[in-house]
Parts: sequence; structure tokens; C-alpha cells
Amino acid sequence: MVPSLALSDSSELLLRLRWLAILSGHVKASLAASGGVHTALDALKAVMAGAHAVQMVSALLHDGRPS
Repeated sequence: MVPSLALSDSSELLLRLRWLAILSGHVKASLAASGGVHTALDALKAVMAGAHAVQMVSALLHDGRPS
């Protein structure tokens, strides 16, 4: 066995933004964007689309992990 980790990239954000925008006015729950958020601009787009929270795990793992 060889462990592997598939991280998201910014190209995955568009679909999440679409569904955030669709759902944000129709549900009484808080929404979070997860996947595809790698920059501050990506996070801003998610919040503007209706997200109450943004997860940036892949970006942190990719850019913030020790070498």
C-alpha cells in the first residue's frame, strides 16, 4: 500500500459557487464552501455566493505543510 492524497484545485470552485448561490436563499441552514478555495479571492467569491464559512484545507496542506 502506498498512501496518496488528492487535493482540490481552484478549477473545482465554480460548481460549488453555483450551488451556494442556488441554495443560499432557500435553506435556513448555514452553508460552507469546501473544495476549490485556494486564494482570498476564491474565499470572497464563496461568501458573496452565500457561504457563511469557507474551508481552505487543500490550500493549507499544499502551501503550508513542512517540506
